[in-house]
Formats: sequence, structure tokens, C-alpha cells
Amino acid sequence: MNIYSYLVNQRTNERLVLATIIKTSGSTPQVSGTSALFSEKGLVYGTIGGGVLENTVIKAATKAVRTGNPELLYFHLDSDITDEEGAICGGSASVLIDACPEKHEAIFSKLREDLAKNNKGVLVTLLEELPENELSIHRYWLQAGEPVPEHLKNVLSEKTVITLLHKGDTKLMTIKAGDREQTIFIEPVFPDKRLLIVGGGHVGQALSHLAGLLGFEVTIVDNRAAYAEENKFPDAHVVIHGNLPEILKNIQVDARTYIVIATHAHKNDADALRECLHRGAAYIGMIGSRRKVRLIKNKFIQNKWATKSELDEVHAPVGLDIGSETVQEIAVSIAAELIMFSRSKSKPRESISIVILAAGASKRMGEPKMLLPYGNSTIIETVVERAIRSKADHITVVTGAHGPVVRNKLSRFDIDIVVNPDHEAGMLSSVQTGIKALPEDTRAVLILLGDQPMVETGVINHLIDEYHSHAERIVIPVFKGKRGHPLLLDMSFKPEIENLDPEKGLRQLLADHPGEILETKVDTSSILKDIDTIEDYVRMKDHDHGTL
Repeated sequence: MNIYSYLVNQRTNERLVLATIIKTSGSTPQVSGTSALFSEKGLVYGTIGGGVLENTVIKAATKAVRTGNPELLYFHLDSDITDEEGAICGGSASVLIDACPEKHEAIFSKLREDLAKNNKGVLVTLLEELPENELSIHRYWLQAGEPVPEHLKNVLSEKTVITLLHKGDTKLMTIKAGDREQTIFIEPVFPDKRLLIVGGGHVGQALSHLAGLLGFEVTIVDNRAAYAEENKFPDAHVVIHGNLPEILKNIQVDARTYIVIATHAHKNDADALRECLHRGAAYIGMIGSRRKVRLIKNKFIQNKWATKSELDEVHAPVGLDIGSETVQEIAVSIAAELIMFSRSKSKPRESISIVILAAGASKRMGEPKMLLPYGNSTIIETVVERAIRSKADHITVVTGAHGPVVRNKLSRFDIDIVVNPDHEAGMLSSVQTGIKALPEDTRAVLILLGDQPMVETGVINHLIDEYHSHAERIVIPVFKGKRGHPLLLDMSFKPEIENLDPEKGLRQLLADHPGEILETKVDTSSILKDIDTIEDYVRMKDHDHGTL
């Protein structure tokens, strides 16, 4: 159960303290957004990660129970391995101790109500340091699709909400409010995942218990009364007995529903699978031997109940191959696969495109610089090869002044090449041309200069990984405090890019969205250099040797 819903559901006079990790750096036991509830006796619900970090938080939380004072704690987990008490993860963490979460009960109650309706949203926590080191906490709940209130528009846009919810990331920022600083923590909150277990046998019972511990809202369905008794499933929310196809028709299935079919008979498994397919479930798994699975799939294809590609999405035999033999081990293997699948789906790897700018006239060079020798090929070929070897899904090269010869040189590559007819208007026009030509499913675009053959594939991959791992919509590499190229932009900026001032170009975009920029350190100065002159070319060529 979501920790905020759990907090609202508690009917106890015992004072509780809410601890939340709001920032991490490096290696830490848990990630930003992880929360736990503590009483004066210790941990009540959730986790901060165990070990030294959690023990220290417990001490601070029990103190806060007595004082009622909130606190923002900073931890450096970099003790030596010989230190018996310190943490050696190597990272750091900031933890908010909310001593009076009941003050925000109205917000948490609305959050719980929206989640119960299968609506997601973001919880905004605003922290302000008051005189005498006091800390003020204000919370706001914003449901997905709901307009951002006026008093939050200076820190949060509707596009940011969409991005955070899409990527499942938290966001932390600090702003000036008069003569004071405010810290804003934005956390996406999603409805609990549902697990529908079809079959109340021994595997179903064991899996129900594990799934309950993992936070799933569990429903058990069985056509045998003796196997659909509520006392056998203390962790389940609902236990239903009756005709399987009829029951399954009336159960809500959506993108947060996970289904595991584990009945006592092959026919029941097939009937259940037939009812569960084409319902939009996040995951469907079916227990059984490979022979049984093959027979059922062939029957479905022969009867045109499903296509082969649709059946390939069914996890069967269900569970990770961990060599399980006992009922409990089988349940663990299934639970492990549910975890792995839900984690991989929580942050979808959207299509990432690269736009390579190669439209310039090379006036200072006196010849097409893109075609100058570099390593074993040319400058532009080196740039394209490094882009192709990256994690990007699509490459588009924008040509202009020397379009035909550049296109001919790149004919061996599986890329798109477009011409910017207005290339003399400047770099922004090429960026706009390239972005307009990208596939519709592009979620983010990396702008790569055609005269930067020194930028290696590792730098490109680093920017892509940072985009996937953070909520910011702009990623810029930094070397020793200086920003460089390439830069990565979320495609939600596309309309804005199309209307930028040509004189200011992308600099205007960066200036207008400072809170959306993630600066990521790289260990190479190549991001700061491009080839504009013969002297640049000779220096870079001799230094880099064109290695890939």
C-alpha cells in the first residue's frame, strides 16, 4: 500500500513521523522518494534502506516524535570499510523528517481518493527555513491533467508534471523567495499495482503472501469453494469463488493489472488466458510445463483466438529460471519476475533520436570540412559511426551547402538525410529542419555537431542514460565547469524550438528553462571543441587519431 494511504488509514493515537529521502548522490541504499513511518518504538511501515542510514533516521524520528519539530538531515555514506559503524556505500542522501504528517491529512486523503480511482499525480512538498533554524513544511497534491495552481506555476509546469509521471522520476529544486530559500520536492505517486491470481492452490497462496509484502493489491479467483476461502489468503484484498470465465469478464483489468494464471487444470488455464488476453493488462503469466504452454498456444493460434505475436507477450512458463522446485521457490521465481518486469516498465525507454548538423558552407575552411580525412574515413563519417554505435534509436543528418557530396559519402549508412534549404540562416534553422523530420515516436533528441568527431560514443550514451534517470528535460555535458555539446532535449520543447529567435537560437531555450537543465559531468574536453579552421583540424586530427 502507498505510504500516504497507509498513513491516512491508521486509526491510532500513536504519533507517527514520516521520513522521506528527497535527494541522493552516488551509491545509496535507496532512491529519492523512498519513505518510511516511525513511532517512538521504531519503524512502523516502509523503509529508508536499512543499515546505518535507517538506524540514524530512527534516532532522529523518535526524537521528532517527542519534540514535534521537523528536520532536514544530510548523510555522507563514505566510511572506510574498517569502520564498524559507518556506511560505506560511497554516496550521500538528504532525508526530510516530517514530525507532524497529520497536519497534511487532507492532502493525503485526497491523494488516496484519487489513487483509488486509478488516477495518478504528483505530491509537491515545499520546505522553507524560518528564523532560529525552524523548518516549515507545506504539501500540495496535483492530479494528472489538473491545471497547476497559480501559486505553484513559478516552480511547476503542466509539461513537467507529464514528464515526471511518464518517467517516474522525482525532482528537487531550490528557489529564492524574497530573502529566503525554498526547497521544493516533487514526487510522482501512482496507484498500487494489482495482482490477479487465477487459482487458489498452494502456488497461489504462497504468491499472494509475497505479492502482499511487495505492495500489490491482490485478488484471488478460483472455481473451487475449498480453495477460495478468505482465511487462506490473509494478504489478499478480494477472494472470489465461481465460474472462472464469468468472474474474469467482470473484473476490471487495466495497465496496472498483473495477472498470473495457476489453476489446477489445463482447460481452466486456457479458459482464463482467453478471457485475460486483449484486456490491456500490464503483464500476463501462466504456470505450466513448456509442452503444456506450447499446446495451449497452438490451440489459440489454430482457433484464431490470438496471434503468435500476442501470445509471445504471455510469460509462460511463468517466473524467472532460478532452479525452483518447491511451491515456495516457484512463488519466489514468479514474484521476482513481477518485480523485474514492473521495474523495466516503470521507466519506458522511449525512442531517442540524434540530429547531426552538417549543413554549413565551411567558408573559413575553404573546402567542405565534413569531407576532410579523419581517422580511417572522414569527419562526418566518424561522427555518424559514433552516433550509430550509441544507444540512440534513430539518426538524422541535416545537410545544406554541400548536400549532394555529403549524402553520397553517407550512402552506406542506415540513416535519414534531410536538406535544410535555408541553411544560410544559421544553426537554428538546421536544428528545426532536423527535428521536423524525426519519427513521431521520438521522445528526446540529441543535437550533435557534424564538426565534432572527437565526441565519443560513451559521451552520447552518458547523456541518454542521464535523461532516462532524471526528470529534467534538458541534459548538457559539463567539463571542468564549462558547458559543451552535444545537448539532449525532450521533444516536448518542439513547438518552442520552432518559434525561437534565430539571433538567440537554443541559448534562448536554455535561458527560459533553467530549472529544466541537468548538467552532467564528463571527463573529456572533447565536448568543448569543434573544427572551424585548418588549425583546429590539424590539432584535433593529430590529438584524437579518429579512434572510435
